[in-house]
Amino acid sequence: QPPPPPPEAIYQSPTSKSCITSWSDGGWTRDFDAVEANAGGVEDCAQNCFNAGYTYFGLECPRNNGAQVYCQCAESIATSIPAEGQCDHENVQGSHCSGPFQVNLGPVTVNLGAHSTGSVYMTVKGTPGYTNGSPEAYCCAMNKEMVEYGNDPTTFAPVFRCHNGNLDQGPWLLMDGSDSNFMAQTGPASCPGVAPPAVSTLHNPPDGWAVKYDAGRCDYNSANTGIVDYDGVADTAACAALCTSKPTCSFFATKARETDVFCAQYSGTCESVFQDDGMVTYGPIMEMAGYVFKADGRCDWTAPGMSIVDNDSVGTIQACADLCDSKASCTSFSYKDGFCGQYAGPCSTFDTSEDGFRTFGPIVLAGYEFQTNEGRCDDTTATTALIDSEAANTAQACADRCTVRNDCTYFSYKLGTCEQYKGDCASTVAEAGYSTFKATEFVGYYLHSTAGRCDFSQPGMSLVDNARANTALECADLCNTKEQCTAWSYNEGASFCGQYNGPCTEIHEQEGLITYGSVTVNGYNLGSVTGRCDFDAAGMSIVDQGPAAGVQACADLCNSKAQCSAFSYKPGFCGQYSGPCTQIFDEAGFMTFVVRMTG
Repeated sequence: QPPPPPPEAIYQSPTSKSCITSWSDGGWTRDFDAVEANAGGVEDCAQNCFNAGYTYFGLECPRNNGAQVYCQCAESIATSIPAEGQCDHENVQGSHCSGPFQVNLGPVTVNLGAHSTGSVYMTVKGTPGYTNGSPEAYCCAMNKEMVEYGNDPTTFAPVFRCHNGNLDQGPWLLMDGSDSNFMAQTGPASCPGVAPPAVSTLHNPPDGWAVKYDAGRCDYNSANTGIVDYDGVADTAACAALCTSKPTCSFFATKARETDVFCAQYSGTCESVFQDDGMVTYGPIMEMAGYVFKADGRCDWTAPGMSIVDNDSVGTIQACADLCDSKASCTSFSYKDGFCGQYAGPCSTFDTSEDGFRTFGPIVLAGYEFQTNEGRCDDTTATTALIDSEAANTAQACADRCTVRNDCTYFSYKLGTCEQYKGDCASTVAEAGYSTFKATEFVGYYLHSTAGRCDFSQPGMSLVDNARANTALECADLCNTKEQCTAWSYNEGASFCGQYNGPCTEIHEQEGLITYGSVTVNGYNLGSVTGRCDFDAAGMSIVDQGPAAGVQACADLCNSKAQCSAFSYKPGFCGQYSGPCTQIFDEAGFMTFVVRMTG
């Protein structure tokens, strides 16, 4: 049978730390939204902290005429700093923490905290007696099947009793340890809800989900993330099923409790984590070797240019990706509950008539060329070196890290890990889950030709210099150092770097050579190649930001918005701004353009 709802909290302060300095001074978390500064808000906070498995709850900074007060929870207050007598009145004159500072619940007066000072109370879990067991365990040991909760009418303290339906009801028992019978016995292991689930079950992602953070939860106070719901469930799979059943849920987090698994469900992007040991956060699989999530729904193979490669039954979404990978004509796949549809073609339209399908296509990153999904760069060769290995949640995030390093020419990525390399990545090491990409775009330059070098014998063209360069980036840097250089051609095999002046309108065909030209955008002046617009400067504001498949595409986005007067671009990202953009925020990989004034 499902566990009954937890009782209300006992509003009892620990004698030594009934009032503490700010919640950040000792193990407190703000897992929940602010509550109203009234009796109902106090009960909501106590209940939320109890549901999440915490021993203590507290309140801090009542404000906005009682509309809000912070709700905070803690498992231990051993390191909290006492601040006696500071959480029941205005302690900082003129503070936005303006009260009310106390609220009455029956005969009990609860302090709501003040400026950088929080009250401390125990949840039921924190009261004597409950710490070593639970009402469910006690009733099970007494051969009673049900637990009924109530409140003592005099002290307002929560109480419970055990019974079997409407018959053989037992006495009401206090949960504050005053009744010697309580916890005299604990339920045997066979009693439901006594033993917490094995931690290992929390780290076994259900099909279609991946671990996003292994020691924390989504920070719902960050932008684009919100709370959907909190529940107690049997295991991680049940939490995944709950999240799947709610249209707004995109991430969930689990944590073992005494009688069940705490299941928190979140909406939005979950881009930042709040550290919480024992909490594991899961998100839908968005990327796997060589593939990225494209859309909910099934690939529409009836669309022009599309065809079915195969339909198969497989055990997991990764097995479906592996099947597509094994077939030369397969470029996309759709998966649902063991069904794996594999398709050839661009897959740009989707059939959403049947819920549950998710479609994946090849990873495409502006400024990078896909090399392989069967391994990572081999940095043991003489011409390749590992620059750095760090965490990244997506291939795009890994590409961004490579872009801001002027010596990064390749990166290898698998979910959560980003390895950046310099050199030619002449060979790869087979390793499951890795995809490798080659940089093709450089700050201030665009790819002009892959068929040869600039024909500097043409009118308006001249040779600036020929030099050796170990990488294309080195060649770009050489051109950057010479004011008259507007284009360059590079041969990787020969380490040749030709630098030229002029429009480079003609290409001399020569195998192995690629040519880049300086970026010029109609209507805009190149303002900087060292950073982006400082939109925090006076007179500046953000108009929009998002992906763009090239500097011209970024310029087009700015052109389409009347208030946009400047844009900053790095491969894959386009920031659009309003204002003069007279100050540049140094950030490697960015170049900035401003409107060219005429007349």
